[in-house]
Amino acid sequence: MQLTTGLSEQLVGIATRMAAQMDRQSAASPSAFGALTAYLESSEPLERHVVDAHWARIQTAEATPTFRSFFVGSQNDPEMRQALFRLHLASFPKGLDYLKSQDNAKRLGDDAVRLLRALNAETREAMLQTAELADNGMIVMTLPGGGESPIRVVLHQEWMYTSDGGLSGQECCRLLLNKVEVERHGELTLLKRMQRLRLALSPSAPDPMALRVWYALSLGGRMTLCGDSPETTDEDKEDLGFALRGLATDAEMNALKYHCITWAEDAFRCAGRYSDVVEARQLMDEWRKQDGLPLRRWPAI
Repeated sequence: MQLTTGLSEQLVGIATRMAAQMDRQSAASPSAFGALTAYLESSEPLERHVVDAHWARIQTAEATPTFRSFFVGSQNDPEMRQALFRLHLASFPKGLDYLKSQDNAKRLGDDAVRLLRALNAETREAMLQTAELADNGMIVMTLPGGGESPIRVVLHQEWMYTSDGGLSGQECCRLLLNKVEVERHGELTLLKRMQRLRLALSPSAPDPMALRVWYALSLGGRMTLCGDSPETTDEDKEDLGFALRGLATDAEMNALKYHCITWAEDAFRCAGRYSDVVEARQLMDEWRKQDGLPLRRWPAI
């Protein structure tokens, strides 16, 4: 009898917390995604019951004209809404950690591709101009027209790898060079903000998922950025080299270190930064010796 009573009290307590949470968030924002944002930005730990309640609300929320305008097809596709829900959740470090704890982070790749294929061209273009960095290094973008209750999504590496509607080299390049005003530093490209975040987190590193996204985006935009476009500068190419060299030395990226340092060397050559070219080559040679591999024959600088 005591066990039954204790369980009932526990369930009542959970229900009470959920109701209070939803009431507070409803008052703070008319948007279902806005309510979820308020929960994610709060100091409260994420509870599965509350997260599930937010999903239920988003699943049944009436689509506004702005929301409907984002998509080529039906915006009421339940799988599309669930994809948006997880991508929004993952745009907050606490939310991404929650998805990992529930073994749901592995679904983000399919979610990202589903969203990318569903967006119309205007929404896609506008969203790609909003790239910001979360504290864990994830690249976060915002769907347009959200006002005080924006829908945020994380950039996933599958956006660069999918052949059907994936990001083009030009889109990747524009993302890398997307500028945001940073206090006391003026406008900084995404590449520079990636470097600053890496330094700020040291000796820790960005989230492993973020590092894989940085790698995919850097390689996706590399050919356009290192080309002869008047929109890119030697400084941009140098920043790409620094980004790739940093990835090459991350323990989480060890399996891709040779790819990273190879393309870092190439970016430094394109930028005319020959001292950095030499350092990248020396690092490559050192690793190949350690791994018992023959040294690479480098072209003359």
